[in-house]
Amino acid sequence: MSCKLVLAIFAVAAMLQLSAAEVEFPGKLVNSPYSIAPFYNFPDSCEGTDIYTVCTGCKSYLVCAPGVDAIVTDCPTEKPYCNKNACSTTLSSEYECMPDSLKCTGIGFYPDPKLCQYYHYCEASGQQSNVYDCQPNNVFNPATNMCKQKRLAADCVAVKCDPNKVFQAFGSSKTYFAYCGDDGKILMLKCDTNYVFNGAGCAFQCPGLGNFPHTDPKKYNECYFSGTKLVSKEVSCPGEKVFDADKQVCLKAPHGPCPADKPFCNNNACSATPDYSACPVPSLNCTGSGYYPDPKACQFYHYCDANGANSDVYESAQRSVYLNGVREVIGGWSRPSTALADPGIDRETCDGTNKLTVCNNCTHITVCVGSRTPRQCPGTHPYCNSLEGGDGCLAVPDTSFNDCALSQVGLRCTSVGVFPDPWRCDRYHHCMTDSGTSDVYTCPQGYVFNLDTAHCVQRVNGSCSTVVCSRKSVLIPYGDSKQFYAYCDYTADRNNPTILMFKCPIGALFNGVNCEFQCPSEGKFPNSSNPTLYYECYRVGKNRRLASRLIKCSNGSWFNGKTLRCESGVTEANTTVTLQGL
Repeated sequence: MSCKLVLAIFAVAAMLQLSAAEVEFPGKLVNSPYSIAPFYNFPDSCEGTDIYTVCTGCKSYLVCAPGVDAIVTDCPTEKPYCNKNACSTTLSSEYECMPDSLKCTGIGFYPDPKLCQYYHYCEASGQQSNVYDCQPNNVFNPATNMCKQKRLAADCVAVKCDPNKVFQAFGSSKTYFAYCGDDGKILMLKCDTNYVFNGAGCAFQCPGLGNFPHTDPKKYNECYFSGTKLVSKEVSCPGEKVFDADKQVCLKAPHGPCPADKPFCNNNACSATPDYSACPVPSLNCTGSGYYPDPKACQFYHYCDANGANSDVYESAQRSVYLNGVREVIGGWSRPSTALADPGIDRETCDGTNKLTVCNNCTHITVCVGSRTPRQCPGTHPYCNSLEGGDGCLAVPDTSFNDCALSQVGLRCTSVGVFPDPWRCDRYHHCMTDSGTSDVYTCPQGYVFNLDTAHCVQRVNGSCSTVVCSRKSVLIPYGDSKQFYAYCDYTADRNNPTILMFKCPIGALFNGVNCEFQCPSEGKFPNSSNPTLYYECYRVGKNRRLASRLIKCSNGSWFNGKTLRCESGVTEANTTVTLQGL
């Protein structure tokens, strides 16, 4: 056999193998809002005296040990599934476990946030999704909404929840992204046509010259060249006109009934799908008794008790229709239309616009899906700004918000001295006493407060630190500083904490729990934060290491750093502060 023939055979085999690998196919429906969960006889108690763990459900386990009360525990978010008696990132086929349906944020296909083998289809915003399985060794391809063979590790994408970000990227996708709720649930979202995910939300991207639809039907995006660059601007239609995407102009909004092929008004347009939150399918005037199909929507049907009565309206199960006088209910059950009144997620009413995100105040943003609980902007982008396509967190404040304006209310003082602002790195505070309210100072534009010099310095990349609370009333460090730290107090408000700033005395460092004095030698040393206290340093142990203890002067006296004794009378001023700013 010649070399050319051998090479040709290998080439043909490679082409066949490549073409087989690139074949894409639809997944198999494995779960829907109407499906009955598979039954598996999980154990609910421990047996014997051995120490072991056992799955008690698809997402829970039991720790069994002699003399220990057996308590069913949920698997953590990072490993949410119980598989082979341990928490795992993969589902167990042995237990017939399936991914949960997602809370739909729109209509269409969505990747599963954790399991790349599965994907979801949403029929309406606010409903639960239908779950499809691509089968093992295959993954969902968001570009085609089909399944394909998994060839690389990078083909499998999962959402990683970062508490310092409002939205989470879905791999390198510019269409899909995610929102991690405080309850541990993940919502999948996607940008509309010609919109791309930019980390803060969906931003319009010109596909070419011309006018293109906006997420608000009363606006459009105009794309044009500025020099050699293709740019866009948002334009509002005059009066009550709406943008016509086909004609690329604003036209008078049509009035009257929707056509027969799209009988329902949904999201400001005629649609084949009704807006369940606003207009459930109306009852029919019965002409007899029994079952009747709906005249406009094939997935609905009616039951009449008697001639002249109003019908009861039912919806067939997922992707089912009412045909030939027979209720076709596939893989589920039917329900009355009155059960469809749950408005679910409506992004257009979060603040009276169709924005996905809206600023709650200077430093908090509300995502208009899920619980809609305001969240603090992350430390790298601490200020909420009102933006065109959807509000977002940026590094600069939006002074249109009252609490972002320069006339700020001071902090509650915890000791004498200068403190950084917990929210804005271009602002700082000066406390004259250990109680009351601080005086507020703002650095000139382009400058930030420097912790080491207690002066305003020119800002460089990465030089901004702010306090990021974690929904717990705990002490947390201020950036990389070992001197300043903060306390996030959620006692009064579970969503908006009160932040107290503290600083360790001179010579002490914050260790995550308290301020630990670094003894330079044996002897007594003043506490710069409280003149009635002082540190005593001494040697302990076989290696004679230095240790410290904090001692309080008695009878209201104060520690004199010169005489190294507690004395009565007025304390000496030992700190000179130069204040800069506006």
